[in-house]
Amino acid sequence: MSWDDIAGVASLDTVFWAFSDSLDEHFIEQNKFDFDFFTSTWIEKINSKLHKYRFYFSVHGLMLKDSLHEEFGEVSIVLFDKALADRLLDENKSNNYQWTEYLHSTLYKKFIGKTTLIVSVFGCRDLSELVAREKANSVISYFRFIFCVLHHDRVKEGLVKISIENEWPENNSDFFYVESDHISLSNHRGAAPLFAFDIYSRNFSDIKKNGYLNEISDFIFHPYNNYEKAVKSAIYWIGEAQNDFKPDSAFVKYWISIESLLTTGLHSQNGITRNLVDGMPILIWYCGHEFSDRPNVRWLSKRINALYDLRSKIVHEGHGVQINCNDLRDLCKYSSWLILSFLWLRSNFNYTECKQVIKLIENLKVSEFSEDFETRTRSLLLAAQAP
Repeated sequence: MSWDDIAGVASLDTVFWAFSDSLDEHFIEQNKFDFDFFTSTWIEKINSKLHKYRFYFSVHGLMLKDSLHEEFGEVSIVLFDKALADRLLDENKSNNYQWTEYLHSTLYKKFIGKTTLIVSVFGCRDLSELVAREKANSVISYFRFIFCVLHHDRVKEGLVKISIENEWPENNSDFFYVESDHISLSNHRGAAPLFAFDIYSRNFSDIKKNGYLNEISDFIFHPYNNYEKAVKSAIYWIGEAQNDFKPDSAFVKYWISIESLLTTGLHSQNGITRNLVDGMPILIWYCGHEFSDRPNVRWLSKRINALYDLRSKIVHEGHGVQINCNDLRDLCKYSSWLILSFLWLRSNFNYTECKQVIKLIENLKVSEFSEDFETRTRSLLLAAQAP
């Protein structure tokens, strides 16, 4: 493995450990220094720390109901059952009876019956966990986003929270990883939801079609352009908002999700504000999708203006601003619809830059406005094709 290959799979700690060990071996002990031999040894020692890992993260608040296995790009989503537990135990036999009993107890008590994310990573131990956890959290963010799309009317209740680990110290959220023929257990503090977001196979088919799951899984782990990076950021922040128990904090995070999409490339505060309050209703109105009931664009514009004023009040006045249930519900709904609109534009017009959306909004502002579907579609096509 070359230096270029090592960059993405070895942590700095691993690199420095290998450097120090190689230096001791070839300079201090032998009282000489051969640079080529030293470099070769350094790389070999780094390589000795690189392995293939499979990380298993138990998910709270998300349940596969009638399917045992689904794929999300590079991540597998499985319902951890007895057959999987027995297979892992059989593949990782140990002569240590106490360890075997503890492993058996952990898998049966804390994993069986739960939705689990499986992430395969190659690298050193520390960096592999960071990469695996980032990918797992991207999947969690996506399902929080889909919950906002499907159940924004219930987000105000705060009953469904999807997480791998969070801030509640009284609840343990465990994961384990497999390296070669050895299972290692870890323990982190986590948050337990009150109810689960149930996913049936028919829901998964609908999500793949109308929630752009397949398209998102192509770029959410490795976004290529600023459009994909903006969508990934928006999904992350809407997920953080949906998982937040404090209404004012969640409200601001929903706005951060919106700003991730509509402020890229803008510099003046006035331009940013206008694009937020004007761009949202226009995109939601014109960029149709299956989940949106498409409210009247003029009413929607007034509502978003009011929500933006409330956001400014929270930012400038801080703690003490009251967010009612309807405010939180509506902002959750509009922010999730906005993400769908961006995904719709990417799918239908192959957008790769956020400035293309800003240009589209400006063109649609002067387009013929009509409730008629054909007129609206014609206006959208003309605006998208305008120079």
